[in-house]
Amino acid sequence: MFSERTCAFSKNKSLMTFLSSGLLRLFAVFILLFTLTVPFPTYVLPSAGAVFEPVFIALNQWSALHLWGITGKFTPDLVSDSTGLYLHLVHLGAISLLLSLVWLRYFKNAVSDMRILYLLQLFSAYLLAFFLFKYGFEKVFKHQFYLPEPNTLFTPVGYLSQDILFWTTIGSSYSYSVFLGALELIPALLLLSRRTRLFGALLAFGVLAHVLVINLSFDISVKVLSAYLLLLSVLVLIPYRRQLIAFFWLRNTQIPPHSIASFEQPKTTVQRLLKATVAGLILFESLFLYFNTGNFNDDLAVRPRFHGAYVVTATTGNAVSPSLGSLADIQRIFIHRRGYVIIQHRDGSMQDYKAFFSGIRSRISIWHRGGKLDLAIACDTAQQKCRFSWEENRQAYVLEVRKTDLQQLPLLQPAFHLTIDDYH
Repeated sequence: MFSERTCAFSKNKSLMTFLSSGLLRLFAVFILLFTLTVPFPTYVLPSAGAVFEPVFIALNQWSALHLWGITGKFTPDLVSDSTGLYLHLVHLGAISLLLSLVWLRYFKNAVSDMRILYLLQLFSAYLLAFFLFKYGFEKVFKHQFYLPEPNTLFTPVGYLSQDILFWTTIGSSYSYSVFLGALELIPALLLLSRRTRLFGALLAFGVLAHVLVINLSFDISVKVLSAYLLLLSVLVLIPYRRQLIAFFWLRNTQIPPHSIASFEQPKTTVQRLLKATVAGLILFESLFLYFNTGNFNDDLAVRPRFHGAYVVTATTGNAVSPSLGSLADIQRIFIHRRGYVIIQHRDGSMQDYKAFFSGIRSRISIWHRGGKLDLAIACDTAQQKCRFSWEENRQAYVLEVRKTDLQQLPLLQPAFHLTIDDYH
């Protein structure tokens, strides 16, 4: 009886060891493949994903048709939360499972489980630090949550999608955006050192869990990436699982060493230089845009000429434009910093047009279904009055407009009330 139980226990232990080894290799392969195949936007460092993306787009198109029966229109590109990205996750999962089984079957003893865990944690920690630095600085310098554009400021709340409403709310506050950035920069910095890595991973897990909930709750289209980053924080924490269980669950003051402690020996000079180089490259990539442009607060960045919101006060010339419709139906015109002219109609609906700011200072070209329209703009800066004029089919059209001072809108007022007595 005893020998049978011993044999059963031994078999169960062998099975658990096999499963844990297989799962470890599966995660290692998946994280590496995801990092190498998904095209993350970078300014300085090369993106391996951009090289492999055409291959996986073709694979998405083939599998969508032949394996999943997707015949309608979909986005095969590996962009945020696209059908193509979800298909890519399925493909990577299958490839990772196959490679991890081959690794486990034929090359199991090539690298020990503890060394794989150590390398996986190290890779995950630095990769996670990279993303936290990147998005942390984007928040600190107001490049992610930027000031709401003129057309957004004049869109009724009920007509805003949840993600735009969230973006607008956070973008209207400089201090809160900086605070959110600091919450990501602190764990990013802690992750770079093995002495503070546990604390950094715990902070990162809390921050990224909150980010994922926000993305799910407000339907923000970076759900896959935020889930991936949360997974990275979990992988960094796995070697500390015995410590965490002993401290939080068992209330044991005798904390055991973590599972990869034997690999964390004092670094050689070469290892220190390599670490400093990697950390330097991460910081260089994260800060390059801001030092290159000199833009350390996007709220104060120079906007394009004529950027803003214009209220139509009068129309002259022909009443109906073949391209823009009835001039009397146009309530406002917005000039967006990203190269758009947006027209708001009397019923509140909006129509956007791709715009090109010509080298001629007083002219903007917009594209519509019928072709290109050249708008001439003449402004009286002192009176904040302008004239938008153009010609179509040899007919003249003119809109008299008044520019709105956006900084006087309640949302953009830098007000702070310590007590309710200060509200008006």
